[in-house]
Amino acid sequence: MSGSARPRLPVVTVGYAAALGAAHLWLVAQPVADRRRILADSSTDVWHLGRDPWRVLPESALWAQHYAWLWVAAVLVVLGLLERLHGSLATLAVGVAGHVVGTLLSELVVWLRIVAGDLPSSARHLLDVGPSYVVGACGFALLVSARLRRRWRALAGLMLVPLVVGTVEGLATGELDAIGHLIAAAVGVAGGVWLARLRGDDDRAEAVA
Repeated sequence: MSGSARPRLPVVTVGYAAALGAAHLWLVAQPVADRRRILADSSTDVWHLGRDPWRVLPESALWAQHYAWLWVAAVLVVLGLLERLHGSLATLAVGVAGHVVGTLLSELVVWLRIVAGDLPSSARHLLDVGPSYVVGACGFALLVSARLRRRWRALAGLMLVPLVVGTVEGLATGELDAIGHLIAAAVGVAGGVWLARLRGDDDRAEAVA
């Protein structure tokens, strides 16, 4: 993709960051009991995915429960760099794929564990919301890009450190989000490699962003 083809305004990045920020401000303005109900109603848990997946899949990606403004910053850096490199449609595709595949496969693991008797039936309602699968997928797509300058690669890696540490710790205890993070990262790597091949990038490619 030529330099002129890159978007002047990273619409996906700005739009998603604004949506996260606005959703958080609205959520914290609600009474505590309502916050819990809103999050539970938007959760991509086994129960909701079996009944209303088309609603909860997009809604769940809007709620950053903890460290909301750090998630907004991560979106601006990670998605912004990816959008600069590969454009809006590619960034949207990687982010959506990471969120959807990470959610569905991790919840499939939960469902299988319930069926096997390894988890109680109440695990059908485990809370599963947040932007981490989107950020993880886009971040790992960045890290495998040969066209990203080292300083920006380092910044993207820094933004992913809390996610990676939490994933490693969570995998040891079988936490749902850790499994989803690992899957989203794999989706991101696959997406980054595919985008590089599509553009004909290699290690000699001119660094951008």
